[in-house]
Amino acid sequence: MERRNKIIFISISLTLSIAAFVLAFLPNALTMSFSNGKERFIHYYSFFHIMPIGYAMWLPLLSSLAIFACIVILIIRIFKPFKMIGTCIILPLISAFLLGLHMVLFSSFTITIPMIFIEVLYSLIFLISLINSLTFQKIKN
Repeated sequence: MERRNKIIFISISLTLSIAAFVLAFLPNALTMSFSNGKERFIHYYSFFHIMPIGYAMWLPLLSSLAIFACIVILIIRIFKPFKMIGTCIILPLISAFLLGLHMVLFSSFTITIPMIFIEVLYSLIFLISLINSLTFQKIKN
């Protein structure tokens, strides 16, 4: 029963992580504003586009890479469970959540709908992983 509950938690986290990763690929996930003094131009990019990186906006790429690390760890956890995986999954999730939060609150990007959904998914994944870790830690003790 305990193994089944862990698989359910892992599959929910994995589904939400993949959804966040797919949303990062949307071409309108980020906006960048440019101006020539008279008029303002708004261009849309995905989290993996080279243009934000060229303007020193590393947060979208770092956030996406952190969630990719979570996906890899969750897939490994399904097939080969081991003891320290709870810590391994929480650290990339915290970094992805903090990077996403920083991007939404303090960035020069205009906030878009995909960006808000990605941040909400990061929050849900973090909460599910935290509940999973605390629940199964109590069961073992």
